[in-house]
Amino acid sequence: MECKGLVLGREGDRALVRVARTHCSECGACGLFAPRRERDVEFIAHNRADAEVGDEVLMVIPPRELLISYLLAFGLPLASMVAAYGLMAALLLLVGGYVPQGPAVAATIVAGAVFFWVGARLAGRKGLRPEITHVLGKGSPPEETGSAGGPAS
Repeated sequence: MECKGLVLGREGDRALVRVARTHCSECGACGLFAPRRERDVEFIAHNRADAEVGDEVLMVIPPRELLISYLLAFGLPLASMVAAYGLMAALLLLVGGYVPQGPAVAATIVAGAVFFWVGARLAGRKGLRPEITHVLGKGSPPEETGSAGGPAS
């Protein structure tokens, strides 16, 4: 998945890149892993293209890492919900001889909520490792101003 961004900072082989949500609507990683619902999202990316602060860059998010993150965030809760329902139904069947649906459904909802939280934290901790592959445009240094506030001559 590719998206355009602006390099805000650089440290070693990593760069802080700001991406507008409109540039990365393909994969949805911004919606899932962004802490706030703002128009821009910031990623720490591997700087393979040797981009400098202010450069416009092309950033790639490896599809395998995105898939693993989605599986952690959504697959883990789904699997836990199925397991919780099955275990609660089996337990109630052993104890009471019949399976009332209420406790099994409640256990399913609780397991889904808890494991969605756990899955999202694990996906965030694993982190997407985007890479800067190309510099699209070099950033320009800020203009110097004279004492009167206009451009220096």
